Order: sequence, then C-alpha cells, then structure tokens
Amino acid sequence: MKVFQDKPGVAVNWVAYILSLHLCKNYDRACQVIDTYLNTMTANTKPYEIGEMHIYKAIILEEKGDVSAAIELLKEKDNAILDKLGLKETLARLYIQTGENAAAEELIYELLSKNAENRNYYNLLNDLNTDKTPSEKVEFYKTLAEKYPNAKIIQKIMLEISGPEHFE
Repeated sequence: MKVFQDKPGVAVNWVAYILSLHLCKNYDRACQVIDTYLNTMTANTKPYEIGEMHIYKAIILEEKGDVSAAIELLKEKDNAILDKLGLKETLARLYIQTGENAAAEELIYELLSKNAENRNYYNLLNDLNTDKTPSEKVEFYKTLAEKYPNAKIIQKIMLEISGPEHFE
C-alpha cells in the first residue's frame, strides 16, 4: 500500500488498516499486519500501545475461533502487556470458552478482590455456573455477599435471579 511506503511511521494509518481488515473479517491478514506494525514501529511506539496491540490481536484470534492461540499469545506476551486488568479480564473470558474453568475462576476472584462492584465479573461467574438452578445461584451469591459485604451489586443480582421472596 502506498500510504505505508510514503509514511510508514504514522501509527494511525496502521491502526486504521488493521481495524478495516478486522471489520471485514480478514482475521489472518489483520494479525499479519499487527505483527508487521509491531516489528516496524517498536522504536516509536509507547509500551502500553504495544500491550494493547497484543490484546487486540488476541481478540481478533478469538473472533476467528482460535481461542487457544489467543490464550497462548497473551501468556507469551504477558510482560509486554502493561494493562494487567485488561489482560486478566480477557484471559478469564477465553478460559471459560475453552472449558478451563478453574483458571477462569481464579482470575475472576482476583478481579473481584480489586473491584467487587464490577457487574462484568459476576457475569463471568454466571458463565461458569450455567448448570445451577436459581436457588443454587442465590446461595452462591449469598456466600459472595459475605466475602464482599460492601458490594451492593450482589444484592441486585440476587434480586434479578430470584425475585423479592429471598429478601424477606
């Protein structure tokens, strides 16, 4: 592409091209361009941007259906990814998809220890507990409420699951 020949150091051009490939579902090419970008732009790229590109590549691999490759990429690039919270959130979601529930659960509880009010973390726990009945889920959330007494979101989730009869 001419734009990369004329101005190879302009990151916006690279990101726009990667995004367009991703949106067109050309996942393999998007991953190749991310690799080329990282190899070409490393000297001019801030460390957090490099980490974000690795997470973005993992998301592309996930959408492609290669969840195992996404997990391996994130593990391999762990030191380059500065956003440890985003890394753990992404890994937890990926582990659930591959059935690595113990690894996912461990990460989710780490995330909850940092922010027990984040609804997304409870949604991830729900993804792990799809086989439980509403009553079992309420009991599960009661134990979480004991562990995280200041988390008001837990009461709301229990109300959504069971209705007001569990709160009399």
